[in-house]
Amino acid sequence: MVDQERERIGIHPQDLKEAKARRLQAGVVATSQWHGYLGWLVSNAEFRCELTALRAVAAEAIRTRGRFPTRSQLASATAVHEVGENSMEVRLLEFCRRWSLERLLTWDWPQPMHPEYFGSLIHPPETSTEAGISLFLPWSVMQGGQIGDLQLISALKISAVPQHLRDWVFPPSNQKTEKAADFFELQAKLYRYYWLALRGRYEPRFHRRLQAIDTAFGEWLNLEPDTIRRHRLTLQKRLQSFEVPLGDIDEPRAKDLVE
Repeated sequence: MVDQERERIGIHPQDLKEAKARRLQAGVVATSQWHGYLGWLVSNAEFRCELTALRAVAAEAIRTRGRFPTRSQLASATAVHEVGENSMEVRLLEFCRRWSLERLLTWDWPQPMHPEYFGSLIHPPETSTEAGISLFLPWSVMQGGQIGDLQLISALKISAVPQHLRDWVFPPSNQKTEKAADFFELQAKLYRYYWLALRGRYEPRFHRRLQAIDTAFGEWLNLEPDTIRRHRLTLQKRLQSFEVPLGDIDEPRAKDLVE
């Protein structure tokens, strides 16, 4: 219906087709980076340190509640002053904004925020400013293509990215952005299914089956077992460089990890 209206007012069908293709491509890239960010985040020492501190003060309240609230629920509760300044809700909201999270599904599995492409923001200004980049261009400056959104975003990234996220947004010079996203996307899968699901439940029995596990993961991910082994050891080294609690299957919403 929208496309038919645009054609009626004179927008060329080819322009519509190209715009759709660009949106689809942006979605593919964003999905890969979203999963990659998960892999980077769960093995980031600063994130895990702050998460451990948050868990120490909020675990009982979350257990009583039965599940983790979403960031929007937290924002609504704090906006109408239903909770105190040092409450679990305020601390969780600040944590989610700082690390660009929609919520925690369990203490071991965060859910990053998704991007918004279609012109209307659902996030309040304080969230979108802290957790990412908000770009508003009024129609008065949208004639032609003289203002390039990609150039503006690149400039904003340099000046606005928080220090604790710089290593994700700007990968090391010897590592291309695409390869960094692919690397950490695989790390996220191994963290979820190998580290939490297998190691977290069957330690230490599964150590006798590591070769078979590498082979099974390789068949699933269409990778060589040696590639899985290298990634598994890299993940293990990153996680064991600081204390990481194993997955607790009794935590609220833990079932979301295997659905």
